[in-house]
Amino acid sequence: MSNRRVEIIGGGLAGLLAAIELSKNGIEVAVLEAAGQFGGRARTRDVDGFLFNRGPHALYCNGALKRELDRLGIPYSGGRSLSGARQAIAVGKLHHLPTTLGSIVRTSLFSVRDKISYTRIFKTVMDGATGSGSFADWLDEQRVSPMVRSAVEAMGRLSSYVNGAADVSARALLDQIRLTTAGTIYVDGGWVSLVNGLIEAARASGVELNDKAPVAKVNCATGRLELVLGNGETRKADAVIMAIDPKAAAALVPEVTSLAREAREVRTVRANSGCGACRRKKTTSHLESTRLVSRP
Repeated sequence: MSNRRVEIIGGGLAGLLAAIELSKNGIEVAVLEAAGQFGGRARTRDVDGFLFNRGPHALYCNGALKRELDRLGIPYSGGRSLSGARQAIAVGKLHHLPTTLGSIVRTSLFSVRDKISYTRIFKTVMDGATGSGSFADWLDEQRVSPMVRSAVEAMGRLSSYVNGAADVSARALLDQIRLTTAGTIYVDGGWVSLVNGLIEAARASGVELNDKAPVAKVNCATGRLELVLGNGETRKADAVIMAIDPKAAAALVPEVTSLAREAREVRTVRANSGCGACRRKKTTSHLESTRLVSRP
């Protein structure tokens, strides 16, 4: 074990994964979680036997989180939702929302001309299209019909739970659409099952886990970093990882201007979606509104 010590503020998925990785590499690690339980936004609530995740959650089959869980041997199970099961409502009628070249041909959503246009857009995205501006800017450059544009925007919302094409990065959202085409897994037992698996792995690796341990301030002036907890306790560390949101991080270290800048620029995104820990068969997107509707 190294004599170096790292304190991690935040016991969500990112904090737990970082702790496990560092501990496996011989670093002394402690996790400080302000809440009474670990998991952060990956917590799951039990309401009369029904499990509800805190916000919409899906484990992307080609995503970095799944790769890390598999590499660490964290067990999970769940129903796989493939992109071909998606549907759309346009002008009061239900249509297949095409997510493959074959489904573009079969859908009743588009005219023949729009099918050709959407095929071009679909191939452009899958071939690695990117953009330097917003997603809306990228769509403007494609010069497509309103229906094709609405369908592409709907794919963006379904892939990311984010609405607001003018505010989201084209590069980030195009990457997310490509990621989603491989399908997602809705985890049995809710995301708390992943959290529990990470907690077990962290403890087995020798990580010190502390809940109900809010950090009030991080002092950077001295040789080693000093953390001041809410109860007045101080802790020393060679490095601190803040696995929390930018505004909370900036408040802990106000003298770090880069964090303050990130906090000013960050925008909260609200996703109006119910997310239960059960298998979903279909997902429907309204092209005529910004709301996503999950169908059982």
